[in-house]
Amino acid sequence: MTAVSRAGVDPLTFTWGRALLGQYDVLHLHWPDHLVSGVAARRFVKAIAAILILLRARLLNIRVVRTVHNENPHGESTSAVRIVLRLADWATTHWIVMSPTSETPRPTRRTFLVRHGHYLSEVPDQLPEQGDGLLYFGPIQPYKGVEALLRAVLEGPVPRATLTVVGRLDSGVLPAALLERARQSARVELRFEHVSAGDLSHAIASSAAVILPYTRFTNSGAMILALSHGRPVIAPETPVTRWLSEEFGPEWVVTYSGMLTGAKLSESLAAVESFCRAQRPDMSAWAWDAVGRETVQVYVSKA
Repeated sequence: MTAVSRAGVDPLTFTWGRALLGQYDVLHLHWPDHLVSGVAARRFVKAIAAILILLRARLLNIRVVRTVHNENPHGESTSAVRIVLRLADWATTHWIVMSPTSETPRPTRRTFLVRHGHYLSEVPDQLPEQGDGLLYFGPIQPYKGVEALLRAVLEGPVPRATLTVVGRLDSGVLPAALLERARQSARVELRFEHVSAGDLSHAIASSAAVILPYTRFTNSGAMILALSHGRPVIAPETPVTRWLSEEFGPEWVVTYSGMLTGAKLSESLAAVESFCRAQRPDMSAWAWDAVGRETVQVYVSKA
């Protein structure tokens, strides 16, 4: 919000009363499904309120801007969520994507590229020296590819690779036998917990590279966070990671094709070790002031 404020917009914090009855020119949505999150008893009321907000916006010609983050909602896909998402797709007048390869639920020429802002301001001044291990961080969900990553480290020809996994583990995501093997391995450290920003910065800085073996890759704040710390990222080759590799350079975004295996992990590690790189990648195009200016351009676009 500070970035768009500096660019000349007066941002208003969302409240149900303001959204239903207040005066504003633009309604900017990020995760419409979050409008109907929470306990089941309140979802119906929230869904009705969200529907009224979206209908009011269209009736009053309020510009509805939607930033596309993920292909699918993070949470439970209830009937209320599906209804609100379909109505939000219909009500959206202008779309923001964070990579030129992203698709919108309703294709239109009113689609604008606004990059994900960097995290340089959140990187502590004092960080540990770069280590020699791999780090995965973030929630451990089926599409994140952590099972394949553990198998690649435990079963592949990567005797020198060590891996730290940091993040909340949802029940049943990883096979019990694989978890037991990982816990017994000297090359794997498992931290199934939510950590503080300071602890996460320490973990990123202490790694040789961050690995994000997602089976679906739309956008990734985790990758931008790792790059903000000056750590290269290993990720599967997809349209968006190819674009990010072009943006930051192949020395910062190292990609592999297909399913992750021990052999592909070994090749990726060799590529990480072979590159000479600056202390941090050039993230000037990802500065928050640039994000603010580009977002305001969407708000006032004549399209």
